[in-house]
Amino acid sequence: MVHHFALAGDTKGTCCSLTPVMPQMAVSACQNCSEGLQSQQETADPLANTISSLLLVLAGKGLLNWALVLLKRGQVNKSFLGYFCISLTLIDTLLILIFSLIYFLEDFCLLGFRFTKYHICTLVQVACFTYEILHWPVFLLTGLDYYCTLSSRHRPLHWAWKLTYILSVAIVWILALLYVFLASNFYPEVWPSFHLLLFECFISTSFQSFCLSLGLLMVLSCALLYCIPEIVLYCFIDHGKSISGEPMWTLTQSKANPESKQQVLFRVTVCFLSTWFPFVCLQLAILLLRAEIPAYLDMNVPWLCFLNSFLIGAVYWLQYQVFKVEKGILFPDGFCNWNCSTDPRDTMFAPDYKALSSSGTEDP
Repeated sequence: MVHHFALAGDTKGTCCSLTPVMPQMAVSACQNCSEGLQSQQETADPLANTISSLLLVLAGKGLLNWALVLLKRGQVNKSFLGYFCISLTLIDTLLILIFSLIYFLEDFCLLGFRFTKYHICTLVQVACFTYEILHWPVFLLTGLDYYCTLSSRHRPLHWAWKLTYILSVAIVWILALLYVFLASNFYPEVWPSFHLLLFECFISTSFQSFCLSLGLLMVLSCALLYCIPEIVLYCFIDHGKSISGEPMWTLTQSKANPESKQQVLFRVTVCFLSTWFPFVCLQLAILLLRAEIPAYLDMNVPWLCFLNSFLIGAVYWLQYQVFKVEKGILFPDGFCNWNCSTDPRDTMFAPDYKALSSSGTEDP
């Protein structure tokens, strides 16, 4: 396999003078290999994507990433995960440009390196393996960032923090690439007939993404089970009033302890699910159907925004005693509206509190 890749892309300075014999050999050989190609597709374990469809899917992913980054540009530059989203969008765009250039030019030299269509599959597999190993590191680093700094974010980030996040993101990408090329057992998947790489590529799936998605769904399920008493209580409330007819929030404020951990978790869970419930259903369907998602699609900005909201909610619940005292915290989340106020009138469950109060005074 190694010597095939050397033929596809010689890195000597005189590569432009080499005779491009491989494409001609591929065309002549593929005229008699359609049946073999079909049988190999049926028995292949990894996903096999045609190069044209792969480019279209990558372009769609890039447009979606750019749309979210631009729409939420006021939030993406406030955290480690936000800067990672920007870097992912830029890297995806760079990959799309490189793949498109190779696909349409087919055989050219750049900076002493020869590029052919064979390199598209190799580069895609490197990108897949790199994306695949980044899910847990990014998740853990973001959680650590929020756990240490979220409760003290009362003003926009200082330039020193922004520089720290940029350097951290760059180090993460560099370490991931070094691991792929130097420390891992990564080896490009190729067809037994090498010329078939002109038409299809082996694409791997992400095991880390599967485990992380399964773990998040289990945590959400446990949170809902833990909040069953609060869910039952809320189901008996009719437009903000308790069973006795009194406003719910009046009863809550009369208690010595306005909100318990269970109540806070219920509030956080509902706030999270009210925004991300369709995405949670999508993740559940993918797990139940055992759908194979290519690794280059698993790492995307919507998925990272989902993780961002989940981690903010988790830290909010774990450090609620701190958030109860601190006021005016700037949450780096463009989707969920996290409210630190302990006054029930300010929570998401009482949007019509003033209307309820006025209607209560007008009742005879």
